Parts: sequence; structure tokens; C-alpha cells
Amino acid sequence: MKSPLSLVNPLLTSDLDPFTNVNSNNANNANNANNANNSHVNKKLTNGILFMVVLTIIFHILPVMLIAANCNPNNPIIYSIIAFLVPNIYLLQYAIRKYLMREKGYCGNK
Repeated sequence: MKSPLSLVNPLLTSDLDPFTNVNSNNANNANNANNANNSHVNKKLTNGILFMVVLTIIFHILPVMLIAANCNPNNPIIYSIIAFLVPNIYLLQYAIRKYLMREKGYCGNK
């Protein structure tokens, strides 16, 4: 059955036609199912990203912070913050001071 709007304007489709509820209801149900599926995927993605950030902090940053706190007993908090913000640069300066320069008194050097 053709609606009065589609007789006036043949470009109107039944999905957009307010007089035929069957097709528009099916389209709305499909859109709601897609939105629910997308929110489930977004939640999984967010949980995965959070999990990777926690793992990175535990396995990459925490050991560097422990080295910074133990090797600098005068200012452990400041050096731990620096190690948290730039862990690779801190490890580089640690390796240079401990092994290349062999600085006396630095982290167990004699």
C-alpha cells in the first residue's frame, strides 16, 4: 500500500515514511541492535587499553622507579617522578653513571 506522501513525492521511501510503521520499526530495531553491539565493542576496547596501560606501568615503569629510588637515597621521590615520566632516559643516565663513568658511591659502586 502506497502512502499519501509517496504519491506526492516518489523519492520518499517506506523507511522514512511515517504512515508505514512496519519498515521503519524494523529499521529502528536494527539501529538499536547496532548501537548496543557498538557500545559492547567500545567497552571491550576500553578495558583492553586500560589493561595494557596497567601492564606497561607494572613491567616497564615500576622497575625503573625502584632503581631511581634506591640509587638516589637523598631525593628518592624526585628521581622516582623523573623515572616515571621518562623511564628510558633515566635508564640511559643510570647506565652511563654506573657502568661507563663508574661514579663512586652511585648505586653500590666502590
